[in-house]
Amino acid sequence: MSPRIKYDVFLPAGISLLVGIMTVFGTVFATGLSSAPALLSEVRELRKEVDILSGFRDTKVALSTSFFELMPFPAWLKVKGADGQWRIASLNRSYEDIYGVSELRYKGKTDEEIWGKEIAKQYAENDWKVYISKEPVITKELVNVRGAPELVFHVVAKFPVLLANGEHSIAIGGISIPLSLIQKFLT
Repeated sequence: MSPRIKYDVFLPAGISLLVGIMTVFGTVFATGLSSAPALLSEVRELRKEVDILSGFRDTKVALSTSFFELMPFPAWLKVKGADGQWRIASLNRSYEDIYGVSELRYKGKTDEEIWGKEIAKQYAENDWKVYISKEPVITKELVNVRGAPELVFHVVAKFPVLLANGEHSIAIGGISIPLSLIQKFLT
């Protein structure tokens, strides 16, 4: 394969193929049509590799989605809005069941809009720690559980969702486990 036909596994397969084909056509025009058969063979090989990567990527996305949705603990993803505030991007079923909120209703909302200023303040502090450090944070946060007469502590693991190069956080993820459940298993 020509060293000029390279693609990054983290690019969508369609873009990778397009880049490869553009490179081949650029080479054909630069070198003349005599090199076209060899280059078309490279495109076929590139297409096979893209198909393999697409299949792997599709499986990985399906597994990640299943893992997130079927996790027995509340899990969420937040993205930073244009206003600089963290907004709910996705909630799993456990989050909806335990906290009594709907992803459809709360998608795009801030923690303050959902939980109120006092609770949102502690969430935001930990979200920013994760975002700035690009490292996971495990902490204890007060949460409002559906049907509970008062706020309860949960152990919360928050983590950055980074671009493939690891340089930029694009989202914050989190998993919440009731402290009482952890204590039950420790005794």
